[in-house]
Amino acid sequence: MKIKPLVVDDYLKQCDSDGKVPFYDKLNIIADIVPAFISVDSFQNTLKMVMSSSYGDYRLRLRYYDDAGKIDYARLTSDIMSWYAANAYTYEGLLISTQETYDPLENYHITHDGSSNEKGTDDRTLNYGKQRSQTEEGERADREHLGDYNDTHTGSVSPFDTDSFQNRDRTQSDFGSKDNNYTKGSMSTVESIDEHADDDLLERDMTRKDTYVRHGRIGTVSAQTLISEQRDVLDFSIYLKIAKEIMQIICLRYLGRGGIECDGYILSNDK
Repeated sequence: MKIKPLVVDDYLKQCDSDGKVPFYDKLNIIADIVPAFISVDSFQNTLKMVMSSSYGDYRLRLRYYDDAGKIDYARLTSDIMSWYAANAYTYEGLLISTQETYDPLENYHITHDGSSNEKGTDDRTLNYGKQRSQTEEGERADREHLGDYNDTHTGSVSPFDTDSFQNRDRTQSDFGSKDNNYTKGSMSTVESIDEHADDDLLERDMTRKDTYVRHGRIGTVSAQTLISEQRDVLDFSIYLKIAKEIMQIICLRYLGRGGIECDGYILSNDK
């Protein structure tokens, strides 16, 4: 029996015509255990484009043909939904791994958060010690001159032609007698000693939060190795992975140049 082969792009056109999502059936009974991100419209639209560009000319397996020569949508999507559910844990983990942020040249990053609380009362006495002050009191001693005294001045001269001296003049001042007298005052010293202290009562309530971050590269892993691994990470696409697995579920494998043989049917290239 010859059947006109249909390829993935034919199936996509059929879904567009029928208004259906080609690789997700929201009415399937296991839709609630399929990873949530798979049902998002943006994911399904991208998956559809990847399937068309990568596997658009791949022929569909015969088990998905109905009697009218069209693709049995319910049966094909049921197999895909079952695969989603069986690999839910893997798919969810892969999606999370694509959203992680990290430094490709570091292989460890540790963050430690800690906090401490201190609360109490401090009773403190401040002793300023002894303080001394000094005051001097008294009178200044005054010196007084009392009395008179006499003062006499006598001079003599000698002519140029003789060695005898003659009195020239005489001045006398009579001041009476001279006495020294003074009064001595008294002086006293007064000292004051003061010992001073203050009492302080301090309330203490403090919360401290610390965050420590350590990161870097440990071990013998070289930067070149980490860069090489980073390239592998960048080459990964969850769309390409899921699209390839869907292709392996719904598409036939080539068995020879003469055509594709499956379940006793011969697929012909006749239009």
